[in-house]
Amino acid sequence: MRIKNLHLGATTLLFGLALLIGLNTGPANAMTAPKAAPESLAGNKPLVIVTEPWEPYIFDVGSPLKGMDYEVVEAVFREMRIPVKVKFYPFKRALIMVQKKEVDAILDLMATPERKEFLFFPDEYISASPTTLFFRHGQMPKFEKLADLSGYVMGTQRGFEYPKEISNATLTKEEAPSLDSNLQKLLLKRIDVLVDNKTVVLYKAHQMGIMDKITYDPRPLGNPEEALNFVA
Repeated sequence: MRIKNLHLGATTLLFGLALLIGLNTGPANAMTAPKAAPESLAGNKPLVIVTEPWEPYIFDVGSPLKGMDYEVVEAVFREMRIPVKVKFYPFKRALIMVQKKEVDAILDLMATPERKEFLFFPDEYISASPTTLFFRHGQMPKFEKLADLSGYVMGTQRGFEYPKEISNATLTKEEAPSLDSNLQKLLLKRIDVLVDNKTVVLYKAHQMGIMDKITYDPRPLGNPEEALNFVA
Protein backbone atom coordinates (compact mmCIF):
# COMPACT_ATOMS: atom_id res chain seq x y z
CA MET A 1 0.00 0.00 0.00
CA ARG A 2 2.83 2.41 0.80
CA ILE A 3 4.36 2.08 -2.68
CA LYS A 4 0.99 2.43 -4.41
CA ASN A 5 0.40 5.67 -2.51
CA LEU A 6 3.86 6.86 -3.51
CA HIS A 7 2.98 6.42 -7.19
CA LEU A 8 0.45 9.25 -7.07
CA GLY A 9 2.34 11.44 -4.64
CA ALA A 10 5.69 11.22 -6.43
CA THR A 11 4.19 11.61 -9.89
CA THR A 12 2.34 14.75 -8.81
CA LEU A 13 5.40 16.23 -7.17
CA LEU A 14 7.68 15.31 -10.06
CA PHE A 15 5.36 17.12 -12.42
CA GLY A 16 5.15 20.22 -10.28
CA LEU A 17 8.89 20.32 -9.59
CA ALA A 18 9.68 19.80 -13.27
CA LEU A 19 7.55 22.81 -14.18
CA LEU A 20 9.19 24.82 -11.44
CA ILE A 21 12.76 24.22 -12.62
CA GLY A 22 11.96 24.15 -16.33
CA LEU A 23 12.56 20.51 -17.12
CA ASN A 24 11.07 18.98 -20.27
CA THR A 25 8.10 17.06 -18.95
CA GLY A 26 5.40 15.13 -20.76
CA PRO A 27 2.03 16.61 -21.74
CA ALA A 28 0.93 19.19 -19.20
CA ASN A 29 -2.13 18.70 -17.06
CA ALA A 30 -3.98 20.88 -14.60
CA MET A 31 -2.45 19.19 -11.56
CA THR A 32 -0.16 21.27 -9.35
CA ALA A 33 2.28 19.95 -6.81
CA PRO A 34 1.35 20.31 -3.16
CA LYS A 35 3.87 22.07 -0.92
CA ALA A 36 4.03 18.99 1.29
CA ALA A 37 2.99 15.39 0.95
CA PRO A 38 -0.12 14.09 2.69
CA GLU A 39 0.55 12.83 6.19
CA SER A 40 -0.20 9.29 5.02
CA LEU A 41 2.91 9.38 2.81
CA ALA A 42 5.29 10.65 5.42
CA GLY A 43 7.40 8.23 7.40
CA ASN A 44 10.89 7.34 8.51
CA LYS A 45 11.34 4.25 6.38
CA PRO A 46 13.62 5.14 3.46
CA LEU A 47 12.61 4.55 -0.14
CA VAL A 48 15.27 2.21 -1.54
CA ILE A 49 16.25 3.00 -5.14
CA VAL A 50 18.69 0.95 -7.20
CA THR A 51 20.62 2.11 -10.22
CA GLU A 52 24.05 1.94 -11.74
CA PRO A 53 26.31 5.00 -11.97
CA TRP A 54 25.07 6.80 -15.08
CA GLU A 55 26.89 10.10 -15.33
CA PRO A 56 25.85 12.90 -15.60
CA TYR A 57 22.39 11.70 -14.47
CA ILE A 58 23.69 10.12 -11.23
CA PHE A 59 27.23 9.86 -9.86
CA ASP A 60 28.50 7.20 -7.46
CA VAL A 61 31.07 9.52 -5.90
CA GLY A 62 31.19 11.58 -2.75
CA SER A 63 28.48 12.55 -0.34
CA PRO A 64 25.91 13.87 -0.88
CA LEU A 65 25.20 12.11 -4.13
CA LYS A 66 25.01 14.22 -7.27
CA GLY A 67 23.54 14.01 -10.74
CA MET A 68 20.79 15.71 -12.76
CA ASP A 69 18.15 13.03 -12.31
CA TYR A 70 19.10 12.07 -8.75
CA GLU A 71 18.87 15.67 -7.54
CA VAL A 72 15.33 16.00 -8.92
CA VAL A 73 14.24 12.76 -7.25
CA GLU A 74 15.88 13.65 -3.93
CA ALA A 75 14.20 17.07 -3.92
CA VAL A 76 10.80 15.50 -4.61
CA PHE A 77 10.98 13.08 -1.70
CA ARG A 78 12.51 15.65 0.61
CA GLU A 79 9.31 17.65 0.05
CA MET A 80 7.34 14.50 0.92
CA ARG A 81 9.49 13.99 4.05
CA ILE A 82 10.50 10.54 2.86
CA PRO A 83 14.21 9.64 3.08
CA VAL A 84 15.81 8.14 -0.01
CA LYS A 85 18.52 5.49 0.00
CA VAL A 86 20.31 4.78 -3.29
CA LYS A 87 22.19 1.52 -3.86
CA PHE A 88 24.47 1.05 -6.86
CA TYR A 89 24.63 -2.24 -8.75
CA PRO A 90 25.43 -3.36 -12.29
CA PHE A 91 22.37 -2.58 -14.39
CA LYS A 92 21.27 -6.16 -15.00
CA ARG A 93 21.43 -7.00 -11.29
CA ALA A 94 19.48 -3.84 -10.38
CA LEU A 95 16.75 -4.84 -12.82
CA ILE A 96 16.51 -8.31 -11.29
CA MET A 97 16.21 -6.77 -7.80
CA VAL A 98 13.16 -4.70 -8.75
CA GLN A 99 11.67 -7.67 -10.57
CA LYS A 100 11.98 -9.70 -7.37
CA LYS A 101 10.61 -6.76 -5.33
CA GLU A 102 13.71 -6.63 -3.15
CA VAL A 103 13.75 -2.82 -3.42
CA ASP A 104 11.23 -0.04 -4.06
CA ALA A 105 12.29 1.58 -7.33
CA ILE A 106 14.86 1.85 -10.10
CA LEU A 107 16.13 5.09 -11.62
CA ASP A 108 16.33 5.91 -15.34
CA LEU A 109 14.78 2.98 -17.15
CA MET A 110 13.24 2.82 -20.62
CA ALA A 111 9.70 1.45 -20.71
CA THR A 112 8.99 -1.85 -22.46
CA PRO A 113 5.88 -4.06 -22.36
CA GLU A 114 7.83 -6.68 -20.40
CA ARG A 115 9.02 -4.20 -17.78
CA LYS A 116 5.53 -2.79 -17.34
CA GLU A 117 4.54 -6.20 -16.00
CA PHE A 118 6.49 -5.54 -12.79
CA LEU A 119 7.17 -1.78 -12.77
CA PHE A 120 5.05 1.37 -12.65
CA PHE A 121 6.17 3.98 -15.20
CA PRO A 122 4.97 7.52 -14.35
CA ASP A 123 3.63 9.68 -17.18
CA GLU A 124 5.91 12.52 -16.10
CA TYR A 125 9.55 11.83 -16.81
CA ILE A 126 12.69 13.42 -15.40
CA SER A 127 14.89 13.70 -18.48
CA ALA A 128 15.21 12.59 -22.09
CA SER A 129 18.23 12.08 -24.30
CA PRO A 130 18.48 10.46 -27.74
CA THR A 131 19.95 7.06 -28.43
CA THR A 132 22.82 7.65 -30.83
CA LEU A 133 25.31 5.75 -33.00
CA PHE A 134 29.00 6.45 -32.32
CA PHE A 135 31.96 5.67 -34.58
CA ARG A 136 35.71 6.14 -34.54
CA HIS A 137 36.66 9.62 -35.71
CA GLY A 138 36.98 9.77 -39.48
CA GLN A 139 35.44 6.30 -39.93
CA MET A 140 31.70 6.98 -39.93
CA PRO A 141 30.29 5.55 -43.17
CA LYS A 142 27.61 7.15 -45.30
CA PHE A 143 24.35 5.33 -44.64
CA GLU A 144 20.64 5.99 -44.84
CA LYS A 145 19.32 3.10 -42.74
CA LEU A 146 20.72 0.56 -40.30
CA ALA A 147 20.55 -2.17 -42.93
CA ASP A 148 23.30 -0.27 -44.79
CA LEU A 149 25.63 -1.13 -41.90
CA SER A 150 25.45 -4.85 -42.68
CA GLY A 151 28.74 -6.45 -41.72
CA TYR A 152 29.43 -3.94 -38.95
CA VAL A 153 29.74 -5.14 -35.36
CA MET A 154 27.61 -3.05 -32.97
CA GLY A 155 28.51 -2.68 -29.30
CA THR A 156 25.62 -2.84 -26.83
CA GLN A 157 25.46 -3.00 -23.04
CA ARG A 158 24.31 -6.09 -21.16
CA GLY A 159 20.74 -5.80 -19.85
CA PHE A 160 19.92 -2.60 -21.74
CA GLU A 161 16.87 -2.15 -23.94
CA TYR A 162 17.14 -0.15 -27.14
CA PRO A 163 14.72 1.55 -29.56
CA LYS A 164 13.01 -0.86 -31.93
CA GLU A 165 15.21 0.25 -34.82
CA ILE A 166 18.18 -1.26 -32.97
CA SER A 167 16.37 -4.31 -31.60
CA ASN A 168 15.06 -5.24 -35.04
CA ALA A 169 18.30 -4.54 -36.91
CA THR A 170 20.01 -7.57 -38.41
CA LEU A 171 23.47 -6.43 -37.34
CA THR A 172 25.99 -8.43 -35.39
CA LYS A 173 25.63 -7.21 -31.81
CA GLU A 174 28.27 -7.73 -29.14
CA GLU A 175 27.44 -7.10 -25.48
CA ALA A 176 29.77 -5.51 -22.96
CA PRO A 177 29.34 -5.06 -19.19
CA SER A 178 29.80 -1.27 -19.24
CA LEU A 179 30.09 1.85 -21.35
CA ASP A 180 33.80 2.12 -20.48
CA SER A 181 34.35 -1.31 -21.95
CA ASN A 182 32.41 -0.46 -25.10
CA LEU A 183 34.35 2.76 -25.69
CA GLN A 184 37.64 0.90 -25.27
CA LYS A 185 36.47 -1.77 -27.70
CA LEU A 186 35.48 0.90 -30.21
CA LEU A 187 38.90 2.54 -30.06
CA LEU A 188 40.64 -0.85 -30.29
CA LYS A 189 38.55 -1.70 -33.39
CA ARG A 190 36.91 -4.67 -31.68
CA ILE A 191 33.53 -3.17 -32.55
CA ASP A 192 32.67 -0.84 -35.42
CA VAL A 193 29.82 1.17 -33.96
CA LEU A 194 28.56 1.86 -30.44
CA VAL A 195 24.91 2.54 -29.60
CA ASP A 196 24.07 4.32 -26.35
CA ASN A 197 22.63 7.43 -24.71
CA LYS A 198 24.15 10.50 -26.37
CA THR A 199 24.54 12.56 -23.20
CA VAL A 200 26.13 9.72 -21.23
CA VAL A 201 28.61 8.77 -23.97
CA LEU A 202 29.74 12.35 -24.57
CA TYR A 203 30.20 12.92 -20.83
CA LYS A 204 32.21 9.69 -20.46
CA ALA A 205 34.31 10.44 -23.55
CA HIS A 206 35.14 13.86 -22.13
CA GLN A 207 36.19 12.26 -18.85
CA MET A 208 38.39 9.74 -20.70
CA GLY A 209 39.96 12.43 -22.87
CA ILE A 210 38.86 10.78 -26.12
CA MET A 211 36.44 13.34 -27.53
CA ASP A 212 38.73 13.80 -30.54
CA LYS A 213 38.75 10.06 -31.21
CA ILE A 214 35.01 9.52 -31.67
CA THR A 215 32.19 10.96 -33.75
CA TYR A 216 28.46 10.33 -33.92
CA ASP A 217 25.56 10.30 -36.34
CA PRO A 218 23.40 13.39 -35.65
CA ARG A 219 20.20 11.49 -36.50
CA PRO A 220 18.67 10.15 -33.25
CA LEU A 221 17.35 6.59 -33.11
CA GLY A 222 14.99 7.36 -30.27
CA ASN A 223 14.50 9.77 -27.40
CA PRO A 224 13.93 7.56 -24.34
CA GLU A 225 12.21 9.24 -21.43
CA GLU A 226 13.94 8.54 -18.12
CA ALA A 227 11.88 8.36 -14.93
CA LEU A 228 11.85 6.93 -11.43
CA ASN A 229 10.11 3.59 -11.88
CA PHE A 230 8.36 1.97 -8.92
CA VAL A 231 7.89 -1.71 -8.20
CA ALA A 232 4.29 -2.49 -9.20
